[in-house]
Amino acid sequence: MKSKDESLGTLSGSINHYALLKHDADQLVRLAVQHTDSYLQTMFTRSSVLLYVVSLEVLINRVIEDFWPSSSSHPKDAVKLWSIPDKWHKVPREIAGKTFCRGRTPFQYLKALNDLRNDFVHAKSDTFKVIWQYRHDHVNNQKLLSPSPQQPKYPHIGLFKAPSEWLPQDADTVKRVTEELVARLSEFLSGKITDPWLSSDVLESSQGQRLIVRRRFDPEGKSNTTNGPDLQ
Repeated sequence: MKSKDESLGTLSGSINHYALLKHDADQLVRLAVQHTDSYLQTMFTRSSVLLYVVSLEVLINRVIEDFWPSSSSHPKDAVKLWSIPDKWHKVPREIAGKTFCRGRTPFQYLKALNDLRNDFVHAKSDTFKVIWQYRHDHVNNQKLLSPSPQQPKYPHIGLFKAPSEWLPQDADTVKRVTEELVARLSEFLSGKITDPWLSSDVLESSQGQRLIVRRRFDPEGKSNTTNGPDLQ
Protein backbone atom coordinates (compact mmCIF):
# COMPACT_ATOMS: atom_id res chain seq x y z
CA MET A 1 0.00 0.00 0.00
CA LYS A 2 1.35 3.41 -0.99
CA SER A 3 2.09 5.87 1.81
CA LYS A 4 -0.07 9.01 1.82
CA ASP A 5 2.89 11.30 2.47
CA GLU A 6 6.16 11.32 0.58
CA SER A 7 9.22 12.82 2.21
CA LEU A 8 10.74 15.63 0.16
CA GLY A 9 13.70 16.05 2.46
CA THR A 10 14.28 18.92 4.88
CA LEU A 11 14.19 22.71 4.84
CA SER A 12 16.68 24.80 6.76
CA GLY A 13 17.62 28.45 7.12
CA SER A 14 16.96 31.53 9.20
CA ILE A 15 13.54 32.44 10.55
CA ASN A 16 12.26 35.89 9.56
CA HIS A 17 12.24 37.26 13.10
CA TYR A 18 11.01 40.67 11.94
CA ALA A 19 7.75 39.17 10.66
CA LEU A 20 7.16 37.40 13.99
CA LEU A 21 7.81 40.53 16.07
CA LYS A 22 5.63 42.69 13.83
CA HIS A 23 2.77 40.19 14.01
CA ASP A 24 3.01 39.87 17.79
CA ALA A 25 3.13 43.65 18.26
CA ASP A 26 0.01 44.12 16.10
CA GLN A 27 -1.88 41.49 18.11
CA LEU A 28 -0.81 43.01 21.45
CA VAL A 29 -2.20 46.40 20.37
CA ARG A 30 -5.58 44.77 19.73
CA LEU A 31 -5.49 43.11 23.13
CA ALA A 32 -4.66 46.46 24.75
CA VAL A 33 -7.72 48.07 23.14
CA GLN A 34 -9.92 45.26 24.48
CA HIS A 35 -8.82 45.78 28.10
CA THR A 36 -10.01 49.30 28.87
CA ASP A 37 -9.80 50.28 32.55
CA SER A 38 -7.50 47.35 33.29
CA TYR A 39 -3.82 47.16 34.14
CA LEU A 40 -3.60 44.73 31.22
CA GLN A 41 -4.11 47.65 28.85
CA THR A 42 -0.83 49.36 29.73
CA MET A 43 0.93 46.01 30.00
CA PHE A 44 -0.07 44.98 26.47
CA THR A 45 0.72 48.49 25.21
CA ARG A 46 4.24 48.48 26.66
CA SER A 47 4.93 45.06 25.20
CA SER A 48 3.71 46.05 21.74
CA VAL A 49 5.76 49.27 21.72
CA LEU A 50 8.93 47.40 22.64
CA LEU A 51 8.36 44.74 19.97
CA TYR A 52 7.81 47.38 17.29
CA VAL A 53 11.06 49.09 18.24
CA VAL A 54 13.07 45.85 18.43
CA SER A 55 11.65 44.79 15.05
CA LEU A 56 13.46 47.74 13.43
CA GLU A 57 16.80 46.47 14.74
CA VAL A 58 16.01 42.95 13.55
CA LEU A 59 15.00 44.23 10.11
CA ILE A 60 18.10 46.31 9.42
CA ASN A 61 20.30 43.40 10.57
CA ARG A 62 18.52 41.15 8.06
CA VAL A 63 19.07 43.74 5.32
CA ILE A 64 22.79 43.72 6.13
CA GLU A 65 22.91 39.93 6.06
CA ASP A 66 21.08 39.59 2.73
CA PHE A 67 22.08 42.66 0.71
CA TRP A 68 25.43 43.97 1.97
CA PRO A 69 27.62 44.53 -1.12
CA SER A 70 30.79 42.51 -1.33
CA SER A 71 32.46 45.57 -2.88
CA SER A 72 32.05 47.62 0.31
CA SER A 73 35.15 48.74 2.17
CA HIS A 74 33.34 47.93 5.44
CA PRO A 75 33.39 44.23 6.42
CA LYS A 76 29.92 42.88 7.19
CA ASP A 77 30.95 41.74 10.68
CA ALA A 78 32.11 45.28 11.51
CA VAL A 79 28.88 46.80 10.17
CA LYS A 80 26.85 44.59 12.50
CA LEU A 81 28.50 46.39 15.44
CA TRP A 82 27.30 49.84 14.36
CA SER A 83 24.64 51.55 16.45
CA ILE A 84 21.04 51.15 15.31
CA PRO A 85 20.74 54.76 14.04
CA ASP A 86 24.05 54.42 12.17
CA LYS A 87 22.87 51.19 10.54
CA TRP A 88 19.64 52.79 9.36
CA HIS A 89 21.49 55.80 8.00
CA LYS A 90 24.61 54.23 6.51
CA VAL A 91 23.39 50.84 5.26
CA PRO A 92 20.94 52.08 2.57
CA ARG A 93 23.54 54.59 1.39
CA GLU A 94 26.15 51.84 1.09
CA ILE A 95 23.78 49.44 -0.70
CA ALA A 96 21.86 51.83 -2.94
CA GLY A 97 23.41 55.29 -2.68
CA LYS A 98 20.30 56.75 -1.00
CA THR A 99 19.56 57.40 2.65
CA PHE A 100 17.56 59.30 5.28
CA CYS A 101 18.15 62.91 6.26
CA ARG A 102 19.17 62.77 9.92
CA GLY A 103 17.50 66.08 10.75
CA ARG A 104 14.05 65.25 9.37
CA THR A 105 11.30 62.71 9.86
CA PRO A 106 11.07 59.78 9.59
CA PHE A 107 14.70 59.45 10.75
CA GLN A 108 13.95 61.64 13.79
CA TYR A 109 11.36 59.04 14.80
CA LEU A 110 14.09 56.43 14.78
CA LYS A 111 16.27 58.44 17.15
CA ALA A 112 13.39 58.82 19.62
CA LEU A 113 12.53 55.11 19.36
CA ASN A 114 16.16 54.16 19.91
CA ASP A 115 16.29 56.38 23.01
CA LEU A 116 13.14 54.67 24.26
CA ARG A 117 14.71 51.25 23.70
CA ASN A 118 17.93 52.22 25.49
CA ASP A 119 15.98 53.64 28.43
CA PHE A 120 14.19 50.32 28.81
CA VAL A 121 17.25 48.13 28.42
CA HIS A 122 19.61 50.29 30.48
CA ALA A 123 17.15 51.83 32.95
CA LYS A 124 18.57 53.41 36.09
CA SER A 125 16.75 54.48 39.24
CA ASP A 126 16.04 57.94 37.83
CA THR A 127 15.31 56.98 34.20
CA PHE A 128 11.52 56.98 34.40
CA LYS A 129 10.44 60.05 36.34
CA VAL A 130 6.78 61.03 36.58
CA ILE A 131 4.91 64.26 37.21
CA TRP A 132 1.33 63.57 38.23
CA GLN A 133 -1.58 65.87 38.88
CA TYR A 134 -3.14 65.10 42.24
CA ARG A 135 -6.73 66.06 42.92
CA HIS A 136 -9.63 65.22 45.16
CA ASP A 137 -12.94 64.18 43.57
CA HIS A 138 -15.37 65.42 46.25
CA VAL A 139 -18.40 63.93 44.50
CA ASN A 140 -17.07 60.38 44.75
CA ASN A 141 -14.72 61.12 47.65
CA GLN A 142 -11.71 59.79 45.71
CA LYS A 143 -8.14 60.99 45.40
CA LEU A 144 -7.11 60.77 41.73
CA LEU A 145 -3.81 60.85 39.86
CA SER A 146 -3.31 61.73 36.19
CA PRO A 147 -0.22 62.54 34.10
CA SER A 148 0.70 66.20 34.08
CA PRO A 149 1.13 67.95 30.69
CA GLN A 150 4.63 68.86 31.95
CA GLN A 151 5.63 65.21 32.24
CA PRO A 152 8.68 64.51 30.03
CA LYS A 153 8.00 63.07 26.57
CA TYR A 154 10.06 61.55 23.80
CA PRO A 155 10.35 64.13 21.01
CA HIS A 156 8.70 63.57 17.63
CA ILE A 157 6.70 60.51 18.78
CA GLY A 158 5.04 62.15 21.81
CA LEU A 159 5.11 59.19 24.22
CA PHE A 160 5.55 59.97 27.90
CA LYS A 161 8.98 58.90 29.11
CA ALA A 162 7.20 57.02 31.90
CA PRO A 163 6.01 53.75 30.27
CA SER A 164 3.40 53.27 33.00
CA GLU A 165 1.41 56.02 31.22
CA TRP A 166 1.34 54.48 27.74
CA LEU A 167 -2.05 53.79 26.19
CA PRO A 168 -3.11 51.96 22.98
CA GLN A 169 -2.99 55.19 20.99
CA ASP A 170 0.71 55.41 21.85
CA ALA A 171 1.25 51.94 20.42
CA ASP A 172 -0.66 53.02 17.30
CA THR A 173 1.72 55.97 16.97
CA VAL A 174 4.77 53.70 17.21
CA LYS A 175 3.21 51.28 14.72
CA ARG A 176 2.63 54.14 12.26
CA VAL A 177 6.14 55.59 12.49
CA THR A 178 7.87 52.21 12.30
CA GLU A 179 5.87 51.35 9.19
CA GLU A 180 6.82 54.72 7.70
CA LEU A 181 10.49 53.98 8.36
CA VAL A 182 10.22 50.55 6.74
CA ALA A 183 8.38 51.96 3.72
CA ARG A 184 11.02 54.64 3.20
CA LEU A 185 13.84 52.09 3.56
CA SER A 186 12.12 49.97 0.92
CA GLU A 187 12.04 52.98 -1.42
CA PHE A 188 15.77 53.55 -0.95
CA LEU A 189 16.52 49.90 -1.66
CA SER A 190 14.34 49.82 -4.80
CA GLY A 191 11.74 47.49 -3.32
CA LYS A 192 14.14 44.83 -2.06
CA ILE A 193 12.34 44.57 1.28
CA THR A 194 8.77 44.17 0.06
CA ASP A 195 6.85 40.89 0.16
CA PRO A 196 7.59 38.03 0.14
CA TRP A 197 11.01 38.89 1.62
CA LEU A 198 9.47 41.11 4.29
CA SER A 199 6.92 38.66 5.66
CA SER A 200 8.21 35.18 4.81
CA ASP A 201 11.04 32.78 5.53
CA VAL A 202 13.32 31.89 2.61
CA LEU A 203 14.68 28.41 3.29
CA GLU A 204 16.81 25.92 1.38
CA SER A 205 15.78 22.33 0.82
CA SER A 206 18.10 19.38 1.16
CA GLN A 207 17.89 19.16 -2.65
CA GLY A 208 19.30 22.68 -3.00
CA GLN A 209 16.05 24.51 -3.82
CA ARG A 210 15.25 27.91 -2.30
CA LEU A 211 11.64 27.94 -1.11
CA ILE A 212 9.43 30.66 0.36
CA VAL A 213 7.70 29.61 3.57
CA ARG A 214 4.91 31.91 4.67
CA ARG A 215 3.48 31.58 8.18
CA ARG A 216 -0.28 31.21 8.25
CA PHE A 217 -1.14 34.34 10.16
CA ASP A 218 -2.48 37.61 8.84
CA PRO A 219 -0.62 40.61 10.31
CA GLU A 220 -3.82 42.65 10.07
CA GLY A 221 -5.94 40.07 11.89
CA LYS A 222 -8.23 39.32 8.94
CA SER A 223 -7.61 35.59 8.85
CA ASN A 224 -8.76 32.79 11.12
CA THR A 225 -6.08 30.38 9.97
CA THR A 226 -3.73 28.95 12.53
CA ASN A 227 -0.09 29.83 12.93
CA GLY A 228 2.20 27.50 11.02
CA PRO A 229 4.29 27.18 7.86
CA ASP A 230 2.82 27.21 4.37
CA LEU A 231 4.90 26.66 1.22
CA GLN A 232 4.43 29.19 -1.55
